[in-house]
Amino acid sequence: MRRAPGAWHQVLVHHHSVNEPATVRKLIATLNKSTGQVIKEKPRFLPKHCSATVEIQFARPTCLEVFAGAVWRLLMQPEP
Repeated sequence: MRRAPGAWHQVLVHHHSVNEPATVRKLIATLNKSTGQVIKEKPRFLPKHCSATVEIQFARPTCLEVFAGAVWRLLMQPEP
């Protein structure tokens, strides 16, 4: 049985051509997929297929482009 991702959970981050291991450091909020409004502040875990604001730390320095006001779409999968 797999646990739902929570703080300090090891994940693989897929963003365009980047596939890097990372650690979820902090769960900030879960979001409504259609409006982007905050549903819950400081959730304990992330349910399947949700949108969320999280703080991650990559295992090594990783370059990702930052755009003002842009929303990133990342796929986080549990590490095997």
